Amino acid sequence: MHEIEWTDEKIALIWNYYAKNPSYQGQYFSCHSGRNIIEYVNKHIKLKNIKTFLDFGCGPGYLIEHLLKFLGNRWGGKVHGLDFSKESIEKFREKFSRFNNVANAIWVNKLPFPIEDNSIDCVFAVEIIEHLNDLYLSATLNEIYRILRPGGYLIITTPNNEDLEANKTICPECGCIFHRWQHVRSWDKVSLNMLLNQHNFTDIKIKEALIYPDSSRKIIKVLKKVIKVLLMERKNINPNKIVAIVKK
Repeated sequence: MHEIEWTDEKIALIWNYYAKNPSYQGQYFSCHSGRNIIEYVNKHIKLKNIKTFLDFGCGPGYLIEHLLKFLGNRWGGKVHGLDFSKESIEKFREKFSRFNNVANAIWVNKLPFPIEDNSIDCVFAVEIIEHLNDLYLSATLNEIYRILRPGGYLIITTPNNEDLEANKTICPECGCIFHRWQHVRSWDKVSLNMLLNQHNFTDIKIKEALIYPDSSRKIIKVLKKVIKVLLMERKNINPNKIVAIVKK
């Protein structure tokens, strides 16, 4: 048995597989919880006032689908998607080929991004930074800082203090042990704040949040008060996500 060493080729292989396998579509966080993410962020910044979005790590486009529904037909801005998975970008292009508000679907296999400096008003990085190894983590944040306009926003979500070992599995053929969603690091509020400070971001708001699948909205609304009581009484119930809203 041995721990996997994630290379660009292995990362592309697993995400290309997930992108083209219909059974995995509903398991993307931005698919089953995208609406709740958008509404959570909108409580802190008015998304309809933003003119240019980039979904970094867009996958097949689930978050953008939720975002466009929220913004409505009268919104006159542009949305871009970017991903390292070629299969994901192909799915993205198929889905949004007739949408005037979707400007580009960008497939990249290296840095820097083919995006101009100071050109994006808001970057979503939903469930991304837990996937980035040492080679890409710092370089990616530097690139996001570069393309954001002054006063622009970076939105980050990531699992809150994830136990990486709990989601590992083994390939019975080769004995390789790997996280089934290709997570390579775990974050909490302190470590995420430190990371962002190291990359020139200073206006940082980070909160722990309970973000549930959209299908649970009605149930959660009814049980909201009960959940709050449980959270107060049981210290071991932790918010499942960290959400950072960062202004350049």
